[in-house]
Amino acid sequence: MKDPLIIDGIVMTDYVVEDGYTLEFNDIDSSKSGRTLDGETHRTVVARKRKLGCSFLPVPQSVSSKILKAVKKKFFTVVYLDAEQGIRTATMYSGTKKITLSRVYKDDSDEPLWKGLSFNLIEK
Repeated sequence: MKDPLIIDGIVMTDYVVEDGYTLEFNDIDSSKSGRTLDGETHRTVVARKRKLGCSFLPVPQSVSSKILKAVKKKFFTVVYLDAEQGIRTATMYSGTKKITLSRVYKDDSDEPLWKGLSFNLIEK
């Protein structure tokens, strides 16, 4: 079974590049965290959040539209394989989206082919 990637209820698994997605674990420190004059670090972690770096295979217009519409809302649900917890569900939002028009038509259809679609999904 491929690693799942479900965004806002839409299965994206078949469109993700072979290497899947990258996963970052981020600690969110309080504003009082930092170093004191003696060089000692003081931290208060207020939250731990994930960020998924998603890259997609070349896809026709209909699929690129479906993916982009799924990440258009302010927040949405994402189901993915987490290295620490296994299958995980999180509320996320998307960062900047990037995509390139290939100007090649797939299977002699009238539908343009888009490549290089990528964006980050950041936990709320």
